[in-house]
Amino acid sequence: PIENSLGNLYAYMTQLLGFSDSGEGKFMGLAAYGSVHKESLCSFDSRTESVKIRYNIIQSYKKHARLPYEEIRKVHKDIAATPQHNFQETIFSIVKHYAKIHAQKNVVMAGGVALNCLTNGRIKQEGYNVYVPNFMGDAGVSLGAALETFSNIKSCYCLNIKEANFGFKYYIKPSLLRRLIDCKITNLDYKIIADDLAKNK
Repeated sequence: PIENSLGNLYAYMTQLLGFSDSGEGKFMGLAAYGSVHKESLCSFDSRTESVKIRYNIIQSYKKHARLPYEEIRKVHKDIAATPQHNFQETIFSIVKHYAKIHAQKNVVMAGGVALNCLTNGRIKQEGYNVYVPNFMGDAGVSLGAALETFSNIKSCYCLNIKEANFGFKYYIKPSLLRRLIDCKITNLDYKIIADDLAKNK
């Protein structure tokens, strides 16, 4: 359920500290400068295989919300450090649980949470082989679901990902490429470029 989404929790805390959408990298970086508070914001229950997020504690952080133009204070650094620590320990608990069930040391991280390199580092430190595909965002989850479906239809399949390109091949004409790279174009007119692409120029 969305209310138990660790990704949503991380995005919420990121915005609470005044970072824009997709500012999770800044939030993660800020966490390194803070101290972790003792309270537990989230955890994984291996018996029910569910994530528990403690919204009552999270709501108490609202009084320290920061606007984008405001100075970053010690309290903001601590607010970043605490969820980051809780987040990575919860993800690690999930990985450890399922790796034990499936007798695996190889872990593939996908979805938005796979962008959290501190979490991936924590998993790797414990002796797991971590693979983060180049399509690790939410779009990568749909590709993973498609591959899972394919594996259920076919008796055996092997996916050897060597590059980031999926789908049709395309070719950019050198003249268009020059226009894209040329610094003389101060205001890039995307409509002109789109029209040129449509006309195969």
